[in-house]
Amino acid sequence: MLELGVSMGVWRPPLTHNLIDPEIFAQRGETFPKLSPSSLDAGLHLDYLALSYLALGLRGSYSATHTAEGSSARLYRSAATVTLQLPLAAISPFVIGGLGLAGASGAALGQDVDFAYTVGGGVKLYAHRWVMLEFAALDTIAVDQGFYYGHHVQLNVSVAVTLLRARR
Repeated sequence: MLELGVSMGVWRPPLTHNLIDPEIFAQRGETFPKLSPSSLDAGLHLDYLALSYLALGLRGSYSATHTAEGSSARLYRSAATVTLQLPLAAISPFVIGGLGLAGASGAALGQDVDFAYTVGGGVKLYAHRWVMLEFAALDTIAVDQGFYYGHHVQLNVSVAVTLLRARR
């Protein structure tokens, strides 16, 4: 079965978000520009359920926000994920983990892309044979130069269509 969905939610970057071009970071005296405490996040995801309890997927999202000084900032992330879920009739709690990238662009941030881990969990509600709702909390952990970790928390609600579903 395939699940193809769109998500909306909130992306909350940490104060030391680490998504800044190293040259701009040095120019600022090695201080991070403060980002809006939370911003609207929009994303897409595609999951292939190899088994009823195991899914392989791709996730990505984008958030347009701003710094405390008023400069625009765009945050984005993408990840290849593995989801373990417990199918209980129409409800499936799940945990998710993956590897990918987290990045930012904008006048105050420059261009920066960092390696990232994604971990989280949530619940899927199969509202209809072809429609699934997903409520998820994700932590995208951006890693810079192998030693700095920035936790970017996302809370999302997704609506997905289920394709290639087996007949009962």
